Amino acid sequence: MSGREDRVLVAAARKAWPEYNAHGLYFCQPNRSFKPSNYLAFYTDGEIKPAVPAITSTIESIELTEDALEGATQVSPAQRSQLEDGIATLRDQNADRYGSEQKVLFLDVESGFTLEQPVQNDKTASESDRTVAFV
Repeated sequence: MSGREDRVLVAAARKAWPEYNAHGLYFCQPNRSFKPSNYLAFYTDGEIKPAVPAITSTIESIELTEDALEGATQVSPAQRSQLEDGIATLRDQNADRYGSEQKVLFLDVESGFTLEQPVQNDKTASESDRTVAFV
């Protein structure tokens, strides 16, 4: 990481982790607010995954359809190309996100960093052995 104060957003990623691996994108509810962050980490399967890509840009709200993308004026050519691929795959997979309004974070693994190993969640509830979310 650079010498400036960097922040990592950690997102619950049951769906998001495979979507990121397929398209380099993170989807969530439109206009969702996050603290300013430079990087996005993925929490799924009881661990934070080692790949921590940089957040390169954001679209606050867009309908995930080909027609909406074609008419979107706030989308750069590079974003459009990446979204075209993602939207086509969501359509072909009959995914729940297809046709919905979403916030989109564009991610770049090359500008991010990699943890030495996954961060396992070993925090358990005091009355049971069930793991609980990181705080």
